[in-house]
Amino acid sequence: MAYRFCNDTADRAERFFSQLLTFVEGEKAGKPFALEAWQRKIVRDIFGWLRDDGTRRYRIAYIEVPRKNGKSSFASGIALYLLLCDKEQRPQVYSCAGDRDQARIVFNAARAMVERGSQPLQDKAELRQYQIRARANGGWYEACSADAYRGHGLSPHGIIFDELHVQPNRDLWDSMLSGRGARRQPLVVAITTAGHDRSSICWEMHQRAKAAIANPEADPTFYAVIFGADEKDDWKSEEVWRKANPNLGVSVSLEFLREECTAAQHNPAHENVFRNLYLNQWTQQAIRWIQLDAWDKCQSDVTLDEFAGEPCWASLDLASTRDINSLSLLFRRDADYHVFNKYWMPQTPRDIKARADRVTVENWGKQGLIKQTEGDVTDYRVIVDDIIELMERFDLQVLAYDPWGPARAMAQMLVQSGFPEDKLREFRQNIGSFAAPSKEFERRVGNATIRHDGDPVLRWMVGNVAAFRDNNDNIRPSKHRSADKIDGVVTAIMSLGLAMAEMNSGSVYETSGSLLL
Repeated sequence: MAYRFCNDTADRAERFFSQLLTFVEGEKAGKPFALEAWQRKIVRDIFGWLRDDGTRRYRIAYIEVPRKNGKSSFASGIALYLLLCDKEQRPQVYSCAGDRDQARIVFNAARAMVERGSQPLQDKAELRQYQIRARANGGWYEACSADAYRGHGLSPHGIIFDELHVQPNRDLWDSMLSGRGARRQPLVVAITTAGHDRSSICWEMHQRAKAAIANPEADPTFYAVIFGADEKDDWKSEEVWRKANPNLGVSVSLEFLREECTAAQHNPAHENVFRNLYLNQWTQQAIRWIQLDAWDKCQSDVTLDEFAGEPCWASLDLASTRDINSLSLLFRRDADYHVFNKYWMPQTPRDIKARADRVTVENWGKQGLIKQTEGDVTDYRVIVDDIIELMERFDLQVLAYDPWGPARAMAQMLVQSGFPEDKLREFRQNIGSFAAPSKEFERRVGNATIRHDGDPVLRWMVGNVAAFRDNNDNIRPSKHRSADKIDGVVTAIMSLGLAMAEMNSGSVYETSGSLLL
């Protein structure tokens, strides 16, 4: 199919911004929406390139740009153009996002543009509580989120996916795109910062975008723009910041980036935030908590067998019968703690996100680093037998477990197999329980006083783990925010919490057997 560029069509779309729209916040509030050079190119490309039949060439546009570069107002302008000026009868336009609040950001920006915009714009649009209606063509624009999607049956002409990287799965993306068939020239615009989940729809589109940039003719209806630092770029370089932020000096200031970069250099956990949000780099997880170079410095030559008969604090995390299950054994020697992990899984684990990680985990199973039980689900009886054997080898002080889920049944199985009931403790999975031992774990990794034996499974989990911090700077590992499995880190922190509790005279134990930290 042949394509041609139409200046008149591109001019019309560009004029819509400058003549009908105004900025609604910041220093430019109330002024005409004059497109920046990078925005102007995108608008002219998307709307100016046509097919032989006069319809739009591009059907999907993927725009990846760091935070603070004016994405929301730019996206809202595109949405209003698709609603009001795209020569489509009864167009349905939707702002889509992972949750209600995110979905309404672009919609609310568009609504504010209409409320405070030019009289011609107000003549074209009618504001309702949850919609913007087009007076001339009968179309409408509204927000739609993954957590409130009302099902199939929509016929979208325009779809704006805001922050595609936070979509919980691909269901909303697939459903919305499947409804475009009745439209002559539907347009999907995904405008997002980089993410961290490499099994997500956003990563899929990112990879497609890179291929389209390298060879546009191979994917001629897919428009791709990626602003960001390359993997080997110096993330502390101001030249790199300029490369990644097309709106530097306009909506994002150099002073702001300097402050954020300084914070990242003083706090390793903030480095991923800076690189992900402001340099648009795909990072390993949302907020890397433990740096792997620091973890590697904690490696020791001491083996588990050397602790035979010594006091031990243990914690168990039973993720699911289809997944990796973890047990951490913690010992104290002089001023250091030593942690050793045991793992169990079925022969084919099914809950590993990335294919490459799944292959690696299966290889660890073949190597014996993760114990495999027969069948498609983990045999909990094997775990019980192994824990009883460990109890006989070491002076097990206490075994903690998550009271929610399969571990409660596991505790009953242990007692029936001879495990002392008074050595079992419930460990609540909340920030109150995790705050103190998580901070201690972080501190000890920093000064290399929590030691490990180089366990590659645990190292992988340390590389995955992201942290949640509340307003009081309490911290805990976050499975939801992490790249993949972190259970071995969780059990290590639980065991450290047990040891800390005993060091504090055991006052944290309730008579019910629950652990309060």
